[in-house]
Amino acid sequence: MRFYLSLVLIFLSSTITLSQNIKGKVVDTTPLREKPHWSGNEIITITNNDEFMVVEVIRDKYFKVEVNRDDSTYIGYISQNDIIDTPELKLCIKNAMELHNKKLDAERATRDSLLKVRVQKGLHESDSVENFIRIRDEKEKISFYGKEDYNKAKSGAVWVGMDEGLIYISWGRPDKVNKTESKYGVSKQFVYPDNKYIYTEDGKVTTIQH
Repeated sequence: MRFYLSLVLIFLSSTITLSQNIKGKVVDTTPLREKPHWSGNEIITITNNDEFMVVEVIRDKYFKVEVNRDDSTYIGYISQNDIIDTPELKLCIKNAMELHNKKLDAERATRDSLLKVRVQKGLHESDSVENFIRIRDEKEKISFYGKEDYNKAKSGAVWVGMDEGLIYISWGRPDKVNKTESKYGVSKQFVYPDNKYIYTEDGKVTTIQH
C-alpha cells in the first residue's frame, strides 16, 4: 500500500518535524534526492531492502529521511507515494500535525490582528503582498514576520519555508510574478534577473533556483 497525505498536507506549511524518528521502507526502487523536488540530484538509489528513518514531513509531498548503508549515512528526500504505509508512521505524523496546527492557529491570530490594523489605516484586504511590504513600517514587519526571519531576509537570504512577503525584502521587486491557482492552492513563480527564480505554494517558499 502506498502512503498518501497530499490532501491533508496542502493545508500545512512547508515542513513538519516528527517528535520521534520512525522506521520506513519503500514500495520499490526510488531515488533519494538532495531536495524535495523531482529535479533534485539523486544521492543514492533506495531499494525495498533498505531501511531508513523518517525525520520530517515536507509539505510538497516528500519525506526527509536518513539512510544508513555500508557504514555511511545519507540524508535526503523521497516521495510520499514511494513509502510503505505503517500504523506507527501515521500515528507519529498525526501527533506532529496536531502540534503544528496549534502553531498555525497562533500565526493566523497574528495575521488577523495585523489585518485589522491594515483595514483601520485604509489598506484594503485584497492589496498585494508587495504593497504591504512597501508601505508598512519596520516595526509592523518585524511583528508580522518575527525579528529573526525579518533580519535574515534583510541580509539577502532566502530559504525554503520562508514567507513569500520576505522575498521582497531579501531580493527586492521581481521582474515578473507568474501565478497559478488550482484546487490544491496557489503557486507562484518569482522571476528575477540572471535566471534566478523563487517558487512558492500557498505563501511559502518551496524551491529556489539561481
